[in-house]
Amino acid sequence: MTGAKHSASAAADREFFPMPRDGAYPCGYGCGGSSRLPGICEACATEERQAAFDAELRPALRSIPARFAWAVPGGDELAERLKNERIQGWARVRRELMAAFDAGKNVVILGPEPQVGKTSAACVVLRHVIQRGTFDALPAEVRAALVGNAAPSRPLAKTGAPRRPVHVEIALPEQVRIARGARFVPARALRGDSVAAEAAREVATAATVLVLDDVGDELDSAPEGSGWIPDRVAGTREVIDYRHKEPRLRTIVTTWLSEERMAAYYGGGTAKRVYGQAAVVKVGTHKVV
Repeated sequence: MTGAKHSASAAADREFFPMPRDGAYPCGYGCGGSSRLPGICEACATEERQAAFDAELRPALRSIPARFAWAVPGGDELAERLKNERIQGWARVRRELMAAFDAGKNVVILGPEPQVGKTSAACVVLRHVIQRGTFDALPAEVRAALVGNAAPSRPLAKTGAPRRPVHVEIALPEQVRIARGARFVPARALRGDSVAAEAAREVATAATVLVLDDVGDELDSAPEGSGWIPDRVAGTREVIDYRHKEPRLRTIVTTWLSEERMAAYYGGGTAKRVYGQAAVVKVGTHKVV
């Protein structure tokens, strides 16, 4: 290498890999922070890794309808006021739901058809499951390992972007796998032979925790004995039957159908699979048929 080329190369290196001042390297993201080694500072590494980690939960969160964005767990004053207004008997419902879920049971949220809070209550529980898979919910030692895994060694020469290290496999808690696999699926979406219905059935059978919402809605008010019923309930039965055979999968069903009425439409076997080992949480004060 000629002297001129060597000087140009050295200048470029100095531009992209500045020498430390007072033993500290400036953060490669230009935040004003510093790091002991070339790369990005600890705060930026933590923020970056947390954002990437929590992005894995987006499919689970996006499966919940936007109209239930307010139905969140926790003690936020506004959220609690909304839950008390929109979920009849919320204090009792919350207590029974959490006790059942913590005991590892499936749940049937049972109530009259409209506007009593069945779906809202189910969304609160599902978000509780998803939140347990966030970065902040991880044990401190796992968070530290993930941040260490994400910290770059130094910026790339051409772009200034951080160079990624070789990642070490980190065993994540089971709660993360469960949170990432949680899904909300309306029973109506399972009906029929369309591409969308087939995709919905695949999602519903695979979900680690499934809210199967408004079972009975897919009947479209068909009377008992109607010839339309078998086709309309086939998708729901398929999902329920599959999940019954997989004890690791948790299911939260919202419905207005008692076990007896469900048996009349879906068959006694399916109704028993829904109700048999499940905790039944009643919402609303109207008579349930």
